Amino acid sequence: RIEGASKLDWAVLAGLPLESIDLTGCPLSGIPLNVRSFPRLQNLILKDTGVSELSFVRLMPMLSSLDISGTGITDLTPLAICRRLQSLEAERQPLENLRTLAFLPLARLTISPMLIPDKAALNGLKSLKTLRVLRAPDDPKDQPAPEFWKKLEAGIYETGG
Repeated sequence: RIEGASKLDWAVLAGLPLESIDLTGCPLSGIPLNVRSFPRLQNLILKDTGVSELSFVRLMPMLSSLDISGTGITDLTPLAICRRLQSLEAERQPLENLRTLAFLPLARLTISPMLIPDKAALNGLKSLKTLRVLRAPDDPKDQPAPEFWKKLEAGIYETGG
């Protein structure tokens, strides 16, 4: 875990055989695209950072877990190339382009349904057959996806649409 870093030597980090990087709370604005790839990186935590876009994921072919909670990221389109992504934490995010997730092998997803403006796209996540755990931030950590849909249909979650 890297704490409090406002500047990082990304070239050095990319040269390390890292499988996980936790940058929670670091005042970073993004990950530069002018570094070598992170060929072994599987887990990336950007929670509560200043990162606002995901184009850097193309440098991470093995990425299977990503936490973008509390960031400025809204557009999920760049995740389309993350064919190994199984877990996405996106608490407190007004997400756009949720349809991108339909083509990924996601098993776990945390979202804030009240911040998602496109209710049709939110309901489109029902087609994700691999999704086992689907939850809002206040739900149990291992809430089964069918329980999320029941709560949504019952109006327990407010939605933006």
